[in-house]
Amino acid sequence: MSGLHSLTTVDYASICKYDPTNIHVCFRYLQQVIYFLVPYEPQLNTTSITASINEANQRLESMNIQFMIYTKQNATAALELLTIIIFDPSDPGFKFFAWTYLIDWIFGYREVISFRGDNGNLTLLTDYQLPLAQQVVPSEITTNLVRYSRAGIIYIAFMMLALSFVLVGYMIVTKGEFEGYNMFQLDQVGGIVWVGRPSSNCLLAKWYVGPKPTSPVRSLLLSHGARYHFTHTSRITKGVYYLDRASAALNDIITFRYGAYMYAFDIKLWRMFSSPQLRYIGDEADFIDRKINASYPLTK
Repeated sequence: MSGLHSLTTVDYASICKYDPTNIHVCFRYLQQVIYFLVPYEPQLNTTSITASINEANQRLESMNIQFMIYTKQNATAALELLTIIIFDPSDPGFKFFAWTYLIDWIFGYREVISFRGDNGNLTLLTDYQLPLAQQVVPSEITTNLVRYSRAGIIYIAFMMLALSFVLVGYMIVTKGEFEGYNMFQLDQVGGIVWVGRPSSNCLLAKWYVGPKPTSPVRSLLLSHGARYHFTHTSRITKGVYYLDRASAALNDIITFRYGAYMYAFDIKLWRMFSSPQLRYIGDEADFIDRKINASYPLTK
C-alpha cells in the first residue's frame, strides 16, 4: 500500500530523507522489507489488489489526518499552530512512514481525533502511547469475590447455628419455661442483633412497609425486632415485664444465676445488670415462681 510492492518505483532517497538521523539504517530496513515482499509481488500487482490499495489510499487522503504542533519559526516569531497532512498525495516519499503510523492506529497505540469548530476542523493523529500495564485489584477478581461471599455465608450460618444451640441450652436449663412463639423469630430478631445487616436487609424493608406496629413494652433493653415480634401478653406480672432467658439470648442478652441474683450481660450495650430473685404470694403462685425464676425482669 505504501508503494514498496512495486520494485521498479522505490525511491530510497525520497523515503529516507524523513529519517535523517538513521539514514543509513533506513536503506537497509527498506531493502529487507522489499526482499520480504518479493515472493508476494505477483499477488500484490493483480488488478483487484491494486484497486483495493488505491481505494484505501483515497479514503485515507479524504480523511485529511494531520500532525499538529505549536511552535515558533524563529526566536522572535509569534507562536503558531502548524499542521502537516500525513497522507498527502503530493508527497509520495512520506507514504511509507504514513502507513507505519496507520498500523499504530490499528493496533491501538495511537488515536485519530477530530475537532470541529466555527473556523474549521482538525483531524489529528495522537502521539505513540504504550499500553498501560497495571495490576488487577485483588478485590475485583471474581474468585476473590466468591471467597468473600462464601466467608460471609459461613459466618452467618455458624452464628445462627451457635445461637440455636444457646437457645436449646436455655430451654433445658429453665425446664421448658420459655415463650415458644419467640423461638420462631430466630431470623427476624436473632439474625439482626447477632449477625447484623447481612441477614436482615429484607426484614428492614418489611418494617417500613404498612402501618407502624404497636407494642406494650418500652424497655430500652429490647431491640426493635424483639419489641414488635415477641409475644408479650403473658410476660407482664404486677406491672413488671419478665423476659424468659431463651428469648433474652435471642435478644442479645446473656443471663446467668449466681446465688440469689440473676445477672444479665447485654452484648449490645456491653453492660452487666443484676436483679434479686423475687417470689409472689397469691393465686397461681407456683406458676408465677417458675416463670420468674426462668426470666429476667425488665421495666415495662
